[in-house]
Amino acid sequence: MEELSLQQYFRYEMEEKQRKDDFDNLLEDTAHRIKRLKLRGKGRSAYLQSVYRENKKGICRDIPERKFLMYVSMMK
Repeated sequence: MEELSLQQYFRYEMEEKQRKDDFDNLLEDTAHRIKRLKLRGKGRSAYLQSVYRENKKGICRDIPERKFLMYVSMMK
């Protein structure tokens, strides 16, 4: 395994923490919007898929779509 300097390690940890916080905020915002818009069934699924696609290369880059959907469902 390649050795990382302490500074690189802390930078990596800070980036990961920021990404996790961003993901948590995305989940909360998405769940709140679903409730506010009273989305159900196909409309809810379409909305969730569009949110995931918009954030697929950023916040959700290591999260499979099914897991994202499950996390939002648990936020109810």
